[in-house]
Amino acid sequence: MKNIFWVTVLVSLLSCRNTNNQKMIPKFHEKELSFLHLRFGYDKTNNWIKKPENILMIHETFKKIGYNNLISKEDWESDWNWYLDVSKSPKNLIDSLELTFIEIEESPKYYKEFWGRRKSEGNDATVYKIVKEIKQIMNEGSDLEVNHEIINDTLAKLISYEFPERKLTPGEANSLLHYLIEIGLHESAYNLISGENSGFEEVNWNIDKDSVLKVLIKSELNPRPWFEDNTK
Repeated sequence: MKNIFWVTVLVSLLSCRNTNNQKMIPKFHEKELSFLHLRFGYDKTNNWIKKPENILMIHETFKKIGYNNLISKEDWESDWNWYLDVSKSPKNLIDSLELTFIEIEESPKYYKEFWGRRKSEGNDATVYKIVKEIKQIMNEGSDLEVNHEIINDTLAKLISYEFPERKLTPGEANSLLHYLIEIGLHESAYNLISGENSGFEEVNWNIDKDSVLKVLIKSELNPRPWFEDNTK
């Protein structure tokens, strides 16, 4: 599900699958991405997303892509969600979080605990800044300046192929394949060219599989790739 990435980040910021890779061979090198775990589900024991600098990096990268391209207006305003631990739409939750940060002690239990956790993690000021900016962008339609110095270009590029949600053109799909090879996501590239990822089974590739295999670096490791084998 393409929405899982922004959902995971949203849950990471706003909340108080472990799959077995059945494919044993072939195995190819997959560059380690610091943000990879966010693609597959929120893990509250992972401290990476709790660091202020990483939260800001994700936020500024999302600003560059456009929050409106990551979540639809319908999802933003809907109270029926499975990814937040409170029965509110993301729109209303953002409003409430901004208000309760100022008067934490007088706030309902949920918000008091939320900001208490952020304070104990040392990222409360950062999260508050981001909450205010998301409100400006999504609720007020503001166009905020992006801090390009802290954007993760790799993350931005990868997400640009999946958001806004659409069927990639042949040109986009081929560009993605070559980009994956270029940055060292070779297991992901293999899953695309070999048809092991169902989203790319019908692509008319401009390079044949054998030619791709010649440039992919094999590995004895079995890291989880950005684009998984989802056909088994």
